[in-house]
Amino acid sequence: MLRWYATDPDVAAEARTGTVAPYLTRIYRQVSERMESALLVTVHKGLRLILAGEALAGIALAGTWAALAWLAYSGSIAPAAAGTAVMAIRTINGALVRTVQTGTDVFRQGLYLDDWAAFLDDCREQQNRRGTLTVKEPPAVIACRDVTYTYPGTGAAALDGITLELRRGETLALVGENGSGKTTLTRILTGLSLPTSGSIRWDGIDLADAQADSVWEHVALVPPRNGPTGPSTPARTSASAASCPAATPRSGRPPGAPARPR
Repeated sequence: MLRWYATDPDVAAEARTGTVAPYLTRIYRQVSERMESALLVTVHKGLRLILAGEALAGIALAGTWAALAWLAYSGSIAPAAAGTAVMAIRTINGALVRTVQTGTDVFRQGLYLDDWAAFLDDCREQQNRRGTLTVKEPPAVIACRDVTYTYPGTGAAALDGITLELRRGETLALVGENGSGKTTLTRILTGLSLPTSGSIRWDGIDLADAQADSVWEHVALVPPRNGPTGPSTPARTSASAASCPAATPRSGRPPGAPARPR
């Protein structure tokens, strides 16, 4: 995802105007360096284990063949029995190799399953838990009361103590530098995310008590641009959603109507 945002031409304008290219490059380099370091440690450890295992297997097999040759040479076992023992040793060796390979594959797949289970647990912790009320009409009033929002895994609040009220027909401009919380506040006001504390109410209905789908049916995205590919493609839609400073209820200003600056 970082590489896509840093290199894809569809989001080049947003990356440049948002001055996030150095940030994306720095984060991508940090992630790559951590992955490379972890890979080198794993590879070196794996090679040492493989070398030790092959050495022990070679010593054990050489001892087995030496013991069998001595028994055959000293006449302790008949030549026919020695030949049978040779076939048995080869069969057992192949079975042991397959058993070890199967165990290694099971262990490796188990690690993937552990990662998948941890991922699901993390998703459940970050999942918005909504109520059962249904929002049937676009809101005439959106009330924001003492809203605080902290992104999961971060210590600092992106929004802290926000209180405001919007009425249908009003035009609101969110102005601020990068990282000031404009997009976060927009997501909260439109019900795309729920606040960590405080409340967002549409016509008196707390969005935490409303069904998510019934809320999102009254929210539309105004993309920052249109082109030949348009925002209908998944990549363009994702880029627009990431960079657009506002997602407004459908009850707001009609498309094409002139903005009224405040």
